[in-house]
Order: sequence, then structure tokens, then C-alpha cells
Amino acid sequence: MTKFQEFQQITLFAMCLFFFHTAIIFSQPIPTNYFRFPMDEPILLSGSFGELRTTHFHAGIDIKSGGVVGVKVYAIADGYVSRIRVSAAGYGNMLFVTHPNGFVSTYAHLHNFVDTIANYAEKVHYAVQQFEIDTLLLPSVFPVKKGDVIGYVGNSGSSGGPHLHFEIRDEKSEVSNNPLLFGLNVKDHKKPRLFRLSVYPIGENASVNSIKKRIDFPLGGTGTLKPYIKAAGTIGFGIIANDVMDITSNTYGLFAIKLFANDSLIYHASWDKFAFAEQRYILAHIDFKERQVRGAKIQQLFLLPGNKLNFVYKKVANNGLLTVAKNDTIKMKLIVSDANGNENVLNFSVIGADTEPANALNNLAKSDADSTLVFQYNKKNKFATKNFKLEIPDSALYQPINFEFSEIEPAPGKWARIYKVHNGYEPLQKPAKIWLTHPKLDSVQLKKLYVARITPSGFGAYVGNGIEQGFVSASIKEFGSYTLKADSLVPRITALRFSPGKVLRPGNQIAFRISDLETGIGSYNAYVNNKWVLLNFDAKTARVWYTVKKEHLVKGKNTLQIVVADKLGNIKEYNSNFMAN
Repeated sequence: MTKFQEFQQITLFAMCLFFFHTAIIFSQPIPTNYFRFPMDEPILLSGSFGELRTTHFHAGIDIKSGGVVGVKVYAIADGYVSRIRVSAAGYGNMLFVTHPNGFVSTYAHLHNFVDTIANYAEKVHYAVQQFEIDTLLLPSVFPVKKGDVIGYVGNSGSSGGPHLHFEIRDEKSEVSNNPLLFGLNVKDHKKPRLFRLSVYPIGENASVNSIKKRIDFPLGGTGTLKPYIKAAGTIGFGIIANDVMDITSNTYGLFAIKLFANDSLIYHASWDKFAFAEQRYILAHIDFKERQVRGAKIQQLFLLPGNKLNFVYKKVANNGLLTVAKNDTIKMKLIVSDANGNENVLNFSVIGADTEPANALNNLAKSDADSTLVFQYNKKNKFATKNFKLEIPDSALYQPINFEFSEIEPAPGKWARIYKVHNGYEPLQKPAKIWLTHPKLDSVQLKKLYVARITPSGFGAYVGNGIEQGFVSASIKEFGSYTLKADSLVPRITALRFSPGKVLRPGNQIAFRISDLETGIGSYNAYVNNKWVLLNFDAKTARVWYTVKKEHLVKGKNTLQIVVADKLGNIKEYNSNFMAN
């Protein structure tokens, strides 16, 4: 049996175990004296569990390294390295350690692994002949003890600076748990800060301070300001808040939010755990339109109909909504807290209005779209014209929408229509699919086209390039304006650290920058003396590099070839040579 066949069998067996385990939903008690920190103390965080990110809740904690790479990373308990993952973006260089107590710890954005793991990963790279790998391991391959060095802090993947992204997951369900609940305490005696209370009138007959739109009440960070709220009908609340810790100047997400009405708990959210499949529900948790328009992240303390975020919401009475009758006085209490139990409390009252709001104050924008129809959040929705088709899967929307659509004829000198698919203020939980075509294009020409999303700056960002029955198709994760674009340009390859004809020795590193102005990089490969060699790739810097290996060289002249293709198959080759003694 060859090494590669052995690798295939081990991976297949490990994958079977993995998928068997992840098919079982399982929860277990949190041990508080079992794990150590994955780095040496003092532990300072740059990111907390459950923080509000662009399209997800933060699934771990980010531990500072003093801005340097190479700091040691330790296994937090006995176990075995169960998975090695390497990617140009996302988590970058990542290790998974499975522990006998049913949890899995993960370590991401590593600079590199310890030599034994790095050597194994390199064999996998060469076995599959690609940089990005995701391989599962048997317990006997890399057993570890608590405190063993397994890697070093880095800046790989989509990291914005050297740090360790650290997670603790449930082995069977892959639910991500808040690491700070495992007895891994950080110095934190500061309470969270409250900056804004927002009150939403829900429904046509609702109002807040005689206005039929959201009203914002500044709280100054302390929460000591007392908002005056006079409401009628059904209302919901939202907050802007964050947390701070000792020593650091960073801001963090909240651990828990509780809202009481006349001492009755009507809303309780807690970021002790959540499932990865639920992460995108953050788009329903926040006021998405407010974020798109002003960049503010208001956490809505009420649920949209299609919000199925389970683990975070501990109790939500009447979807978190409050009905206010004439002359009511409702005493409200809002409590925000962090994982160390520090709390900030806001007490306020809601007074029932004794008059109806003026309709003139309902400033709802009117649609200028060619077509408007109602799409339900709990059904599959379809729409089609001669040149455009749309399918939205069941449960992709969070609430019913008045769908808007319009086609814009090509501008002078242009050939492709622009399709305005609803608007950018309504999020999608699941990808929708669109099909675009042009009556004057044949099947050969269609293969050079792709679907592009028009960004606010007017740039056409690649989305997809499927070809189906005369249409170019793509899955879209957001509403907005889309068009067809052609791509016949080849990628670019620029030498950063390589001089043709220069003598190279084992351990030397050569580097290039690869880029593509249209659809983006689809594949990248390097060959020395016509044999595939590992080309590392960092997507955020567009940098690729190869570390010279003795076994790849011949004495004298050696050939180097780099082949880069974009997502439409346009290929650029770089051919050169170097010398070896």
C-alpha cells in the first residue's frame, strides 16, 4: 500500500466518524477546571465570543500576542490532533484537538504548526497537489498532552493582525461554546456600556412619542439617562451597547441581555453557545437596514417571524413585543452583562398614549420599481421576465417583503442590462439564485460571461458563472443590482522575490503577487523542473511563495513555471529558470 493510499484510507475512516458524530445533536455540562489557556498569561483579548460581525456571530475569542507572530500555542488539555485545515482566507492555518471529555478545541490563524504536524501537513499538500487542505486524523496519529506546544501565533487567513482565534466546540453537535465559561477567566471588572435605546412602533396603529417610526434615545454609555417614552399599540426595543475589560482599550460584545416589563422577563438572550448553522441569523438579530444605511449595529430585542436562532434566545415572550394600552404605565428594566457578571442596568417607563398619531408622520418611502409583489418568508418564491429569473428558497427571508424589481436598459456604449433585485436593505438567510441572459449572445459567448453585483462604488463584483439553458446563473447572498460582464483578461503574476538565473539554495524563499481584475483567482500552481511544488497563498495580500527543497533541485539550471487561472478559465503562465549548486 502506498503512502497516498494509506492517507486516503485514514481520511475516509476519519470522515465517516466525523459525519456520524456531527449528525447527533448533543449537549453536555461545561467543565470549569479542565482546560488551561492556549497561551501563556497574561491573557488579553482583542475579540470576545458572540460579537456582532458582518454576517455572523464571532464563534470564539481572539487572544492578543503583542502584535508579533511566533508566540507559542499550547494544547489546552490531553487529547489528539483530529483535524488539520489550511486555507488562503478564513481561518488560515488551523488545528483541531479532540479531548476525551467530549469537547474539541480549535486554534486558528496560526503562523505555522510544530514540525511534526507541519511535516505531515506538507505530505498531504503533495498527495493532493493543492495548497488548501482539510484533513481528518485518527487518535493515534498525533496524541497530545495538556500544555504541549502545537503551533505558533500568526496572521494567516483573513486575520487583520497577529492573534490566536480560539474556540471550544461540542464534539458531536459542533455547537460552539463560550470559552470564558470554562474557568478561563480574564481580568474584567468593568461593566458594559449602553449607548442607545431604540423603540420601534410595530404595525399601522402603533406609535412612539406620536411618531410612527423608530425613535432613538441616547444613553451616553452609562445608561443613567432616562428616556421619556409615550407609546400606543405594539412596540419593540433595540439597543446599541458594548463591553470593555481591564487593561485593554478594545471593545467587546455583550454576554447577555435581559428586558423586563413590570418585573416580568419578556426577552433574554445569552451568548453562552450557538450552532454554526445559526450564525447568519445575526442579520435578523440586528436592525439590518440601519446597519446598511448608517453602519450602526442595533440589537433588536424582538424577533422577526423568520428568525430561527435557537441557542442564543433563552426566553422571548410574545416575540419580545410589548402592547401598550391607553393610560398604561409600564415599568421597564434592561440589564446588559458580560461573562464575568458585570452588569449595567437601565430603568425606564413606557406611558400609554391618550391620542392617535398623525398619519402625516409616517414617512414610508414609495417604491419606484417596475414590479412589486409580496414574497412570504416561509415559502419558496419565484419571479421571472424574458431575460431574468429569480428563485428564493423557503425560509430565506426573515419577514414578508414587498418585492421590488426593475430592469435598466444599457447606458450608451454598454451592452448589458442592470437588474435591480429588490434592495440592499433586506437580508437573506439562505442564498437565492438568479439567471441572466441577453438575446444577442450565443452559447459560445455566454461561456465568457459572469454575473456581477454592482457595488456602491459602481464596481462589478464577481458572483458566479454557471451556464444553464442559455442563461448565466449565480447564487446570491444579498439583494441588490446585478448585471452580466465579460471576462477575457488573464490574471497577473508579479515577481516580488525572484530574479531569473539567480542561484537558489534549499530553504530560500521566492515570492510573487497574483491578481485578477475581473472574476478573481480560481487556481494557482507551481512547477520546478516540471514537477508540482507547494505554492503557499495568502489571499488578503495576494502573495504566493515557495520554499526551495533540496529534493526538487538538479545541479545547474532549474526551470520554474507558475500557472494561475481565473474563475472563468483564463490562464496566465510565468516561465523562468534559476541555478542550483
